[in-house]
Amino acid sequence: MILTTFKWNVHTQGRSAMWKYSAEIVHTNPLFISPITAKKMGLTSGDEVEVTVKRPKGLTYRGGIDENVSVFRNTIRVLNGVHERVLCFGHGAGHWQQGSVSKGENRISMPKEGFDGEKSPHLHDEIWWSKEQGGTGNGVPMNDNLPINPSPLVGGQNWFDSICKVRKV
Repeated sequence: MILTTFKWNVHTQGRSAMWKYSAEIVHTNPLFISPITAKKMGLTSGDEVEVTVKRPKGLTYRGGIDENVSVFRNTIRVLNGVHERVLCFGHGAGHWQQGSVSKGENRISMPKEGFDGEKSPHLHDEIWWSKEQGGTGNGVPMNDNLPINPSPLVGGQNWFDSICKVRKV
């Protein structure tokens, strides 16, 4: 399958994960999959899959296509409009830094260095998507699971065409 990425309209990649009101709208990143592909694989929304991302073969990398970059697990969401051979992965979730909101934790948030304000006690027990509260958590880090693959034409990272294998867990 082809693993592609997209950006949510309420986030600016990873730079807004600590914004509480934006995080309430989008705080996790399930993989979007076609209903046709999901049916063939026996998947329904909420099922967990294991994704193995492969190293590209071509101009920028000399490695073979069989070289694994990463293996990760995530839940899926069946979504009309996704191509049968595509798996969609959203930016802006899966953080392990940037405070309680982005990490999806119910803890009192410490102020940022150089900020002379108080701690933020209003965040305690308000992160309703935290796993501690029975929620989905903050998602899966995307950047760790994609190959470094600069475009031969312009040199920017190719975010939209990683090759992967998917299996139901």
